[in-house]
Amino acid sequence: MTKTCGRCRKELPRTAEFFHRKGNGFAHICKECRKIVHREHYEKNKEDYIRNKNERRDALKEEVNKLKSDPCHYCNNSYPAACMDFHHEDDNKEGSVADMVKRGSGTDSVMREILKCKLTCCLCHRIITSYGKDFLEEYLKRV
Repeated sequence: MTKTCGRCRKELPRTAEFFHRKGNGFAHICKECRKIVHREHYEKNKEDYIRNKNERRDALKEEVNKLKSDPCHYCNNSYPAACMDFHHEDDNKEGSVADMVKRGSGTDSVMREILKCKLTCCLCHRIITSYGKDFLEEYLKRV
């Protein structure tokens, strides 16, 4: 059984190898033409795509910075958002929160990652990373 692409007019086998599934059947254009159409649309609207991506990333960054207004989990001091880190205590880390925000990861995935973390000030985070949690607890008793 064959199907004619609505764009290039090629007669192709009516299979998922050549056409995307749509509803109970297949799309009206072949996969190759679909790639071309998407590429052309992106090039034509590139500035909009970039602006929207930057707006989403900036909104996510603002949301994450609001979460950083709480005090450090360990020393209980409050600092500006730039001095606060999300510390992963377990090895179930999909990525660093800061990198996920920079890359423009989805809000849901960033928030799921934040739930795995303890909010720490940069000093406590550096001490835990370098010397361990026990060392930090001893350090905080002396300060």
